[in-house]
Amino acid sequence: DPTARARWLNTEITRPLILALGEAGYEPGEIAEHAAAVGRHPDAVARTIQQWMNAGFRPSPASLTALADSGIPVRTVPSRAAVERLRSEAGKDADGWLDTDLALVLVLHGTVHNALIAIRKGAAPW
Repeated sequence: DPTARARWLNTEITRPLILALGEAGYEPGEIAEHAAAVGRHPDAVARTIQQWMNAGFRPSPASLTALADSGIPVRTVPSRAAVERLRSEAGKDADGWLDTDLALVLVLHGTVHNALIAIRKGAAPW
């Protein structure tokens, strides 16, 4: 679709990142909105999202904006191992949680221990 391609090219994101984000279902408008909200270039935002994707997570740009609004550094990406540990320790409390949801709550709370407490106190998946 030429219109979609033009919208992506207008974001000034490098072509390999455009292809990766497009294939993952991201939209150029949401990437641009997140970039504006956190004061970063869209290509820098795309690189951070790609790091999340490389770890096996697909956060929405709105979720990443919410983390930034909470004071979390915008380049923070959780490790796959930490999320797996959180899932293991949470057991049934994490039923219904996607790995991305666990990754987001982990980043928000800073440690597996603190994220586990939040989940057990009723935190909901993003």
